[in-house]
Amino acid sequence: MKLTKSSLFTLFIAQLTLSPITLSWSAEEIPNPGPRSPQEAKFLFDQAQDEIAKNDIKAAIRNLERLIERYPRDPEYARAHELLITLYLANKDAKAAAKSSKAFLLVDAHSENAQKIRSRLIEAYYVMGKNTEARATAKELLAQSKTDSTRARALYLLARVDTKEKKWNDARAKLDALPAPIAAADRDSLLLEIGVSECMAAKAPSKKVIRDDPWIDFFEKQNFCFKALAAGQGEKAAFTAYPLWCDGFQKLQKNLTASRINPFQKSRLQDEFKKTADLAQPMECGK
Repeated sequence: MKLTKSSLFTLFIAQLTLSPITLSWSAEEIPNPGPRSPQEAKFLFDQAQDEIAKNDIKAAIRNLERLIERYPRDPEYARAHELLITLYLANKDAKAAAKSSKAFLLVDAHSENAQKIRSRLIEAYYVMGKNTEARATAKELLAQSKTDSTRARALYLLARVDTKEKKWNDARAKLDALPAPIAAADRDSLLLEIGVSECMAAKAPSKKVIRDDPWIDFFEKQNFCFKALAAGQGEKAAFTAYPLWCDGFQKLQKNLTASRINPFQKSRLQDEFKKTADLAQPMECGK
């Protein structure tokens, strides 16, 4: 995932709102205390934030790794850890994100910051395709949630796992059960992803079928499915799921073009597909 200036700025600001926490370590627990230098710890954290603003993610990761390794007692330790994990995920290094998350949770499993780290761990498992681990960790987050926002986040992450496992009704039920609204774009995007997944799960007739009727019926139902999703978007900002809709619908268009159905019926269906594409213009497919 390429970090845009806008997303980097959002990430940068988001980290500033995190609540700092001072962890309690015994001398035996400190893996590598390093020289006591609060000034250097602050310098490393500030430097990492500057590097994020400059889109130098690798340099930011190096400084945060150094801070975490050398200064586990620093007040910025928890914020630095979450920021590092966020950068790992943005840099498509889910394995490092999971490792760093688990290391943090070994020494702090119950604080507010721990819940944020646990959310990142679920995301890492999800990206790695470890659905069993992602579901178990999400259930743990749900069980330990003390606020509606944390509970909502846990249910949302569980819904993402359900979607990946094609348990679409379960995913919708969890989204309906959210006790407090998460970002509207996140919820709308996942609902669109569920819908696209259901559309694409429909089985086309066998290639051995030479009659037109089964193919015409398939294309009509598929077009209706994608059209209903496009019409339901309105002004919703489900940006992250738009490429899924576009890819699925474009694949459907190519299949229609390659089909051997009656030319008149093919032309009629292509006209209907064009209406659906026009309805989906806000998604900016192909741009």
